[in-house]
Parts: sequence; C-alpha cells; structure tokens
Amino acid sequence: MREPQTSMPSIRPTLITDKDVAQMLKISVRHLHRIKSRGDIIQPVKIGKLTRWNLEQVEQWIQSGCQSPEKANNEGERRDG
Repeated sequence: MREPQTSMPSIRPTLITDKDVAQMLKISVRHLHRIKSRGDIIQPVKIGKLTRWNLEQVEQWIQSGCQSPEKANNEGERRDG
C-alpha cells in the first residue's frame, strides 16, 4: 500500500528581485531604481553583482505608508528628543 503524498509546504522567499518589488508597488523597475537613487525607499541587499530585497522589510515599509527612510528616521529622533 502506498502512503498518500503530502504536498510540500509553499516556501516563501525571503529575498526578492527588483522586478518583484516593482510589481508589489505597481511601478516599473526603472522607477524603482529612481526612487532607490533618491533614497526614498529602504535599501536592498547586495550579493556580489545581484541586488535583492528583504521581503519582510519591503512589506513593513509598504504597511508604514512607504515613507522615505530619512523622513522616518527624523520623525523617530523628534519623538526621542
């Protein structure tokens, strides 16, 4: 008798590509690169020549209203001061 096959749990990636981030934001990859250059988005992880984004950080950034990291840091300093 065969044992029933169990499906593998879906594995959720922790590092995603520029294309994935752009799709999440519903913008082009080129626009993603522009806002990254301006410092208006969290910074990606560099692995050699590859650029990858931490999925959890991107999701948190989106949930927080896509605030510029610099602006978020300044607001945090005002609360502490």
